[in-house]
Formats: sequence, structure tokens, C-alpha cells
Amino acid sequence: MSLKSIVENEQKLEKVARVVFNSVDKDGSGLIDMKELENVMYSISNDLGLKPPSRKEIRDVFGILDSDGSGNITFYEFKFLIKCILESLI
Repeated sequence: MSLKSIVENEQKLEKVARVVFNSVDKDGSGLIDMKELENVMYSISNDLGLKPPSRKEIRDVFGILDSDGSGNITFYEFKFLIKCILESLI
């Protein structure tokens, strides 16, 4: 399965995004809160050997992803992020 085929097929994109979303949504609420985003951002930076993100960087990313201003990131807001990441890798 290529990245392009995932981006171009809504069902494949939905499946990939759901797996990633569920791994970030540690409390199983169906939403990603600030703490869950912070944990995943710290984990990714650590895995890549990068400097941990600042609180401001985490808040900025959260604000971008929380497009409806609800205070949580929904699956569909998160799926948009996954799609953008995959498109940037093609």
C-alpha cells in the first residue's frame, strides 16, 4: 500500500487515521485533549532525537488542529492532519 494510494482512497485514509488517532486517544474518549497531544509530541521528538516541544509550540499545534475551538481535537480534525502529513511525504 503506497502513501499515494492511502491519500487518494477515503476508506484507506480513514482506516490509517483511526489507528493513529486511537493510539493517541489514551483515555478512549473519542477526543484528543491537550495532555494527550503533549504526550505524543514529546514521544515523537524523543524518538527522533529532537528537542522537546515547548508549551507554546504544543498550544500552537493544538490551536491549529482544534479548528472548531471546542478545546478538543476530533477524529476528523486529526484525520486532516494525517492527510497533510502523508501528502507531504509523497
